[in-house]
Amino acid sequence: MIGVLPLTVTYAGKTTAYGCGADGARLKKIETDPVTGTQDVTLYVGPLETPKRRTKTGKG
Repeated sequence: MIGVLPLTVTYAGKTTAYGCGADGARLKKIETDPVTGTQDVTLYVGPLETPKRRTKTGKG
């Protein structure tokens, strides 16, 4: 393995968490807005990206 990326990054108050497979491929990205608590979730399946928006409680 050449390098290891952090699983969670916080920049300008916004937190982004990544879920990766055993091979290091990106599977999921969750961006959390610190003000509203809203989460934007992107799922990665092969070459496809599926963005979703969830609320603080996970409903949406």
